[in-house]
Amino acid sequence: MKKIKTGDIIFFKTKFCWYKPSTYLSVAIQKVANIEYNHVGVIVLIWDRPFVLEAVGKGIIAIPYEKRILNKMIKIVRPYRVINEKEYATEAISYLSTKYDVIGLLVHQLVYAITGKWIGAGKEREKKRLYCYEYAALLNAKDYPNWYKVVPKDFLKSDWHYTILTQK
Repeated sequence: MKKIKTGDIIFFKTKFCWYKPSTYLSVAIQKVANIEYNHVGVIVLIWDRPFVLEAVGKGIIAIPYEKRILNKMIKIVRPYRVINEKEYATEAISYLSTKYDVIGLLVHQLVYAITGKWIGAGKEREKKRLYCYEYAALLNAKDYPNWYKVVPKDFLKSDWHYTILTQK
């Protein structure tokens, strides 16, 4: 395995568990979006310690990598382009506490997935609320310029990054 670094993208797969209601939405996202990994975050090294920054229900948060991957099914990818790690980390951290985009996930993405028509706001307004795939795509806008219209399946299977780790 290659050593993880700032700018790596981490995908999570949640398995359905009937007694854990939090898994219901995760599995629904997998089915509707036709993707294996229902959640995504980015890795940022803070004082040489890896953290996963991700958009969750309470907003964008940072969790120590070791704690976040414990007993999880993950896939980590790395962009082919050279990333200025300091700039990337500064931008990623600047979104901490940004609110979660429930409407974007449940309405805009669903309509876009079904009809191919984007009904969301423009990209500057979209930065005020983000869901997980939007956040990861925004931080990789050089490779994914229409980040605000992110299609999870396309983002996951893009040719601008390569897999460095899969953990089942």
